[in-house]
Amino acid sequence: MKACDVNLAQSGHNVKGETMPIRGVTDQRRLTWAGRFRLGEKQKGRSGKEFPRALDHFRFDPSNPDDVGPFEAIYGNRPKALRVFFPHDDPAIFFPQDLKAYGRSSGLYCRGDGETAKRVRTKKETVQIEGKPKEIKVPVMAHGRPILDEIPCVPDKSNPEGCPIWAAGHCRRVATLIFSLADFRPFTYWVIQTGSWNSIVNINSGVDSIRQIMGGIAGLSLRLVLKPQKTRDPDSGKMRHVHVLSLETMTESERKLLIPPEQVFGLPAPPTEKPDDLFPATPPDIDEPRTKSGQLVPVPDSDGILDSLAERARGLGVQREEWEEMVKASGGNLIALAQALDGRAGDDQG
Repeated sequence: MKACDVNLAQSGHNVKGETMPIRGVTDQRRLTWAGRFRLGEKQKGRSGKEFPRALDHFRFDPSNPDDVGPFEAIYGNRPKALRVFFPHDDPAIFFPQDLKAYGRSSGLYCRGDGETAKRVRTKKETVQIEGKPKEIKVPVMAHGRPILDEIPCVPDKSNPEGCPIWAAGHCRRVATLIFSLADFRPFTYWVIQTGSWNSIVNINSGVDSIRQIMGGIAGLSLRLVLKPQKTRDPDSGKMRHVHVLSLETMTESERKLLIPPEQVFGLPAPPTEKPDDLFPATPPDIDEPRTKSGQLVPVPDSDGILDSLAERARGLGVQREEWEEMVKASGGNLIALAQALDGRAGDDQG
């Protein structure tokens, strides 16, 4: 018998009959991730370049393909409403919201709230590409993790001090809704990500109203719907119809608590990979060397923003000579250059 066993036996404890839970482990609970519901899909334009297209229904994207059949037996293949509940009462946990920028291979590299942001610190390194040296940016690491710098976050194209990554369209609102389905694998959790201003405001408003009226929201059976809403385009000022998320209470006969209010489950941090149904392809990157082939203007740009704007200009049909004139006229101000492309896109759509 080991010394610790002797001590326990001598102290009068029934070693075999008693259980001793491990603090911080035995008392923890969490749900299993089952997949996503997407609000968009990739589509190819006339140039062959992919871009995200919004849908009028939830696109089921489970981690296990075997879930497709059983799910569609309940909801069909183009559902516009889901019966859900939240396994936690704190909206900061089940509906976090940030401004985020992603790289092609670096993943999430900048996250902000509209006032301050944390961005991966970078340094310049010289690498050989096509037999020629090229200077690129790579993350600065400490203890196996990238160092983050706190910087101003100004998501405003009209502000000369605005963020050029936002102006180029590579930083966007990303809100992550984490929930369980009441009538399909209820002890797993699902994720929906949206960048829609209207969807974010609708969900926040619904959550606050339900918590105030019901005294809480954890475990309450609710309906998550995707429905048309008339809204004004912030750039063109024109009215348009979009499909946005909304949260509704069930009827009194359907309403019930699916988990006890005192029981909450641990939820993971939001996904760090880019939601490709919300972001356009080929964002700037901080750690992926790229050749100059296909670039309209061979101007070195440490953040890759000018290259991204050049790709956008080409997609709008801007010729090389015209692009060079636009770059010259901007005086190196990437905000002004992005605004010029916004005006060109508006002219083409009008």
